[in-house]
Amino acid sequence: MKIMFRGIYKEGTPLMYNPLPSDAVKISQREENEFLGITKSIGFVIILVTVFFAFFVLLSYYIYECSVVRFSFPGLLLSFVAAIPHECLHAKAMGRGTADIYIVPRDLRAFVITAEPISRMRFVFMLLLPNVLLGWLPLFIWVATPHHETYSNALLTYAFFTIIMGVLDYLSTWDILRNASPGSVIQFKDETAYWYLPK
Repeated sequence: MKIMFRGIYKEGTPLMYNPLPSDAVKISQREENEFLGITKSIGFVIILVTVFFAFFVLLSYYIYECSVVRFSFPGLLLSFVAAIPHECLHAKAMGRGTADIYIVPRDLRAFVITAEPISRMRFVFMLLLPNVLLGWLPLFIWVATPHHETYSNALLTYAFFTIIMGVLDYLSTWDILRNASPGSVIQFKDETAYWYLPK
């Protein structure tokens, strides 16, 4: 996958896409004007992720008999810096073709898009890969290693915010598995994903 950094995305900026077949179906059932529904979904996922996160923190403290967790500002900054590698991993996992990366400063986010169709399971892999490598793996490393005041709190803070920032990826994964039929492919038009069965 060839990665192209396109800079800042502004409303109305044309995004690359290939024509969709007539039977293509929009993935997400949550319309943009259903703000309350989207907020509830995001809130539920954040709570669920936090519960899992707390479990691993308690497990680590049981193993090493530590009792202090402190917020780390460097860890928070590092989680924001990880946004670009996060999108690059999305792009690399998409497979063939070209992927464009845009930054949206107003929304404090970045996104990646490609015109190529992607198989359903590869799309799920693409969504989860950055969250596993950049979020959950650092958390597992934190759990598995003895705590040191210099880096432990920074690593834990970084892992927590990186995992939480992947909330839309978790929701998209659920949408894909719930809505797209096995054997289907996923294709973007603008920032919206559609699925269809290849002929």
